[in-house]
Amino acid sequence: EGPARWLGHALLRPILDGADANGDYYYVETTDERTMRLYTRSAGARVVRELDVCGVRAWTLLREPRKAA
Repeated sequence: EGPARWLGHALLRPILDGADANGDYYYVETTDERTMRLYTRSAGARVVRELDVCGVRAWTLLREPRKAA
């Protein structure tokens, strides 16, 4: 994962900061396990549902807004 993980985190940061500033939840769906791990580890999202649709595994994730420090 190395550099790709850091790049993913860097790309997500402004989006998550904006969501936090507005008090918005961040919701995402993915069929890629690596992406799911990025959202749970780097973004602090939690898996709210795991699905298997016709043999395709998918996750829905939710991140609650964070309060400014």
